[in-house]
Order: sequence, then structure tokens, then C-alpha cells
Amino acid sequence: MLTVVVLVALAGHVVTGANTECIYDRTVHHLGDVWTTVEGCNTCRCTPNGMICSFQDCEKQRFAKPNAGVADCNSEGDWYKHRDFWLIKDGCNTCYCLMPGNFRGYQVCTATDCSLVNHHIG
Repeated sequence: MLTVVVLVALAGHVVTGANTECIYDRTVHHLGDVWTTVEGCNTCRCTPNGMICSFQDCEKQRFAKPNAGVADCNSEGDWYKHRDFWLIKDGCNTCYCLMPGNFRGYQVCTATDCSLVNHHIG
């Protein structure tokens, strides 16, 4: 099995004019700092151009549909909790549940051309 780690530059998170600090999850990080992301399996580094983070599926557990009208995130029929990452069914893109919402939470997903990463070696 081939594991692909994509480094993502998160622009707009540099908060000082001198580009020496980054904010992640309400925490200020200084230029050169490296930290583990909220889902626990990726890392970020504060650079002069913003945060550079690894972005890989952390194999969070799916859960059953919530009982209340306000739910976390639903993707392709599966429910995920706030701050979960998951690999979608195309096998190469991942999503992140940013916040709960009515019936379907707000989520952000990568849009990688899977033909570029799903190839067989040999």
C-alpha cells in the first residue's frame, strides 16, 4: 500500500506584518515552530509564507447518525465528528469536518486529480 502525504500551504494564517507568527486552532506559533494538528497525525510548520502542513487520512472512526437536528458532518452517507479527517471513496481525497451544522456540518475537502496518485507500481 502506498501512503501519500500532501503538504498544504495554508495562506492567510500569518498574523504579523513581518510574517513571523502563524495562528492554528487559536494558538500563536512563531516562525520555525512545528506542531501536531488537532486530529493528531499531521504536523505543521510556521514559515514566512504561512503554515505548511502535512495532510493525510488519520483513519478517524465514523459514527452513527446523530439523534438531534443539528449534526456534525455527513459525507457519502457516513457521519463524522467535528475536527475529524477522512478519506473519501475516490481513495485519494480527504475531507475535514470544520463545524457542526443543521443536518450537514461544514466540511472542506481536497480536490486532487486521483489519476495522478492512484497508479500501480510494478
